[in-house]
Amino acid sequence: MTEHTEQQTASSNRTVLWLRDLQERWDISDVTLWRLRRANKIPPPTITLGRRVGWSIKTIEDFEAGRLNETTDQRESLGPSAGTRGTERREAVQ
Repeated sequence: MTEHTEQQTASSNRTVLWLRDLQERWDISDVTLWRLRRANKIPPPTITLGRRVGWSIKTIEDFEAGRLNETTDQRESLGPSAGTRGTERREAVQ
């Protein structure tokens, strides 16, 4: 069983995904997740327990399915693409 399959199996037994779970699921840092939340690029949390927030599995799966169904032209970028990072800097230098 691969690591990814084990992770999917472990998360499918849960009903709530917490911040750390989303970071692992999407392989992103805590800062990136904070930025995505701040920019409203992911759904609002469905569960709040004090300062701890979480999302129902259904909410995240629906969000991911919606992202997969969008074409590249319709999808709003979550950040700079790999091909544009050096371009911005070169333009600034010239």
